Amino acid sequence: MNETQSGAGGKPKAPRLLKKTFTIAVVLYAVLIGSAFVPFVGMIVFILVSIVAYLWMYVGFLVACVTFVVGWLLARRQLKSAKQRLPFALLSGMIAFAVAGIVLMASFLCFRYDAHLIGFRLHTQIWLDAEATRDWAQNVEFVEGEYGLERRSFQVPWALWMVGLPASDVNLDPATRDVTVEQGGPLSGHWGVWVTAKGRAWDGVSNHLEDARHCEIEDGVWVFHTEH
Repeated sequence: MNETQSGAGGKPKAPRLLKKTFTIAVVLYAVLIGSAFVPFVGMIVFILVSIVAYLWMYVGFLVACVTFVVGWLLARRQLKSAKQRLPFALLSGMIAFAVAGIVLMASFLCFRYDAHLIGFRLHTQIWLDAEATRDWAQNVEFVEGEYGLERRSFQVPWALWMVGLPASDVNLDPATRDVTVEQGGPLSGHWGVWVTAKGRAWDGVSNHLEDARHCEIEDGVWVFHTEH
């Protein structure tokens, strides 16, 4: 009897390999998502996820893509149909993505490296257009508002929006035209990018980031992370 058929009704069923992979994926994501609703544990999981989020997003995606291809190739012997190999490869990629996140969180707990700074640096290098940001900053008009000078328009360049994502503050200094994109919270700290004129060194006083860990990714562009 064929492995993909049941004995009684003759209805096709998924091979054991596909069933096991599906079960592993369901259990793994159930544990990850379910732990967020457990008192105290959920807070720890939230903090860890926010700390490694940017690293997880890119490293996990790369690992998932590689695992998808490898899973597709390895499954050709046991899964003859492409309709069965595709869900197996997708589930394998999902499992690899979750495992990558768990490994990153565990490595942070063990080695206490600055995952925020590393991940956000990678994210900024991919999306930020420094010259377009400087051009935008020079052309923004300010008007007198209730609390001082305010930007006439709060629209920002697409690349700058992608760097900060929706949950971020984009601040533009009307005097120096320096741009600061900042996000985060009290539990995981704040991180962001500071775009200033080329050739200018890090100035923690003018940008109110005296205690921030910082790293220059190109001339006049700095990423930073603070603990508060």
